Amino acid sequence: MNKMHRVATKVAQASDGIEVPTNACWLSTSGTSNIRPDRTLPETIEEQVEQVWRNHSGNFSNC
Repeated sequence: MNKMHRVATKVAQASDGIEVPTNACWLSTSGTSNIRPDRTLPETIEEQVEQVWRNHSGNFSNC
């Protein structure tokens, strides 16, 4: 069973952390930016979506 941890329950309904069973691999994201490492914004929506995936790439390496 997952155990949710909420620090700011009066601010949002989102959880600040979730405990999952041993050996589980989860990826939960929210509000991932489309900003490049140099802090510039890609011009087109297609480039912005690609940048979001690049920004996530490190998150997938352990799953």
